[in-house]
Amino acid sequence: MHGAAPDPPQVVRIDLPYSFEREIVREPMTILASGRFAAIESFEDAVLLAPVTLGPGVSLRECRFRGAVGLEHLEFQARRDTLRRKGRRYAIAEDGFRGDHAEVEQSYRQLRRAMLTSRQFDAAASFHIGELEARRRAARPYRLTYWWLLVYRFLGGYGHRPSRPLLSYVAMVLSAAWWLYDEADRFDGGDIIIGEDLILPTHYTAVLFRVVIRTSIAILSPLDVARMHTDGFVLLLATRVMTIVFLVWGAMGVHSRLRR
Repeated sequence: MHGAAPDPPQVVRIDLPYSFEREIVREPMTILASGRFAAIESFEDAVLLAPVTLGPGVSLRECRFRGAVGLEHLEFQARRDTLRRKGRRYAIAEDGFRGDHAEVEQSYRQLRRAMLTSRQFDAAASFHIGELEARRRAARPYRLTYWWLLVYRFLGGYGHRPSRPLLSYVAMVLSAAWWLYDEADRFDGGDIIIGEDLILPTHYTAVLFRVVIRTSIAILSPLDVARMHTDGFVLLLATRVMTIVFLVWGAMGVHSRLRR
């Protein structure tokens, strides 16, 4: 005996802004646009217990999501130009306004999952950035989370912009090499020995390529440096650790770009 076939989703055609505010959606629903002004203006305090499919042309530019539950059930067939823009990324209407950043973070998290389910990876990446931005704004400046997210934003691009870790790595090795070059008189014997190689610290390019870059990318080999003060050794060790971090962030950014 076969089970009963599921009920077909309810189809709603709209040509004006439509609101789900404080509604509870228990049955599958499809929203289709029948006019140029078709839009969803609010999901505030709504509870989605079943899939809600948004067809092409249904705008979410001014939609508010505060307090909504179950936004993961949204299925997006809409074009990406129906979403709100904030600079280079997609955003929700509450982003950038004063309010409860924790609720904005929750909305972004749910929408990111919905975008991943709908295989709209570009918007999902934007919503992930929005989620982390809201979490950073919600954190207190004296909290470690705030500073970690701030560093992750500027140096790592939140794992979605591979150019940020690359530029950060270049800036790091150039700065480290300049410090070693500028403090050349502090090395014992006036030179640096790495393994069996002798490098004169008075030559900036030699310090940059043969000391800093060489030791930073040789992640699996021991840091075998002689005739160097402890602070120089610690500097090279820090560059190696940060290189690993930048590699991870860069790989995440490349993966995000390829998936989009």
